[in-house]
Amino acid sequence: MRKRSTYRPKPVIKPLGIKNLVTLEMPGRIGQIALGQEWLDMQHLRDIGSHSLLAERVAKAVGDDEKLAQAREIAAICVRAEDRFDRTGRAGTTGPEMMRLRELLDQTLAWMNKQPNIVIYRESEALVKKYDRLAARHAQAEQATGI
Repeated sequence: MRKRSTYRPKPVIKPLGIKNLVTLEMPGRIGQIALGQEWLDMQHLRDIGSHSLLAERVAKAVGDDEKLAQAREIAAICVRAEDRFDRTGRAGTTGPEMMRLRELLDQTLAWMNKQPNIVIYRESEALVKKYDRLAARHAQAEQATGI
């Protein structure tokens, strides 16, 4: 008898506006819900930051300057929150930052749902490849220094 091959799903682009909301929208939404809660941690802010990176790339690809500025503002708030975490050891945002972040996340998440799947797919793949290259360089540098 012939041995059955293992099942390996291939990445696909979902047709006609159907998006994988678990990977696209949920981290940003959960981060948005966590804002102002006592259980907010840095992973929530990093999820919001990763959403801003993808929104920034998609905005550049479609030529939307307003959403590009919003994505950069989200990223700047996340960087300030991470700096604050490094100083104080507590994750969180200030009141005005939290309100602005919630507003911007509502707008960018709704906007991302209206963008073509192929643009989101290409830009997310480009981000993953960029991360993989940086991780490989970091690993090589660690090997070279013996850390």
